[in-house]
Amino acid sequence: MGSLGGPTYVAEVQQAETVTDALSVVQSGLEDTSVFFYGALLSAFQAYVDKENAAAVPTGTSDTIALLKLLAFNTVADVAATSDGVKALLSQNPCLTAKLQLLSLLTLFSQHALTPDGMCLSYGDVERALGIHGTVSVQRTVLHAVQQRLCVARLNEREQQMRVYAYESRNVAPEDVARLMERVAQWTDYAEAHLRDIQSSCARCVPGK
Repeated sequence: MGSLGGPTYVAEVQQAETVTDALSVVQSGLEDTSVFFYGALLSAFQAYVDKENAAAVPTGTSDTIALLKLLAFNTVADVAATSDGVKALLSQNPCLTAKLQLLSLLTLFSQHALTPDGMCLSYGDVERALGIHGTVSVQRTVLHAVQQRLCVARLNEREQQMRVYAYESRNVAPEDVARLMERVAQWTDYAEAHLRDIQSSCARCVPGK
């Protein structure tokens, strides 16, 4: 994911002296056209806000956190259910709506099987998933995703289709991370126990032991 996740902004939030400073960093990260994955920034900012006195938290911070969650985990279909504050933030910065469309495109990709030959989607699939209309809008969005290194795809104007060969995965949900960490811990315990058995067997094989 690299710079697509805005690691510099995450570090700055963690080192911010005040919640106002942290909020300013988050706003810069939202405006940065090269950042698309906001899970790490959301986590860092949420942790910072949680340790602050509620009276010190600027008005509207909850809307910013909700916006980060929208960008981290949701799609354009979820905008209607957000608060007026989040809708206002989106309307004030068209760049964020464009980002959400691209992230929604990645979600669409994840709902289809990627074979060695890629996956084929119709322009209509993209229109329905992103809430856009027209060939030009679809082509513009897909080309934008390619330019931002979010996917590798080819358009077929004659067939009104696109073929996707590779794409970036969006952030997984916190519960997915928890399950993954649990599996890692189980495998680590198993490996350590297996290693002890091997070492014990080797020790018995050494002459004089």
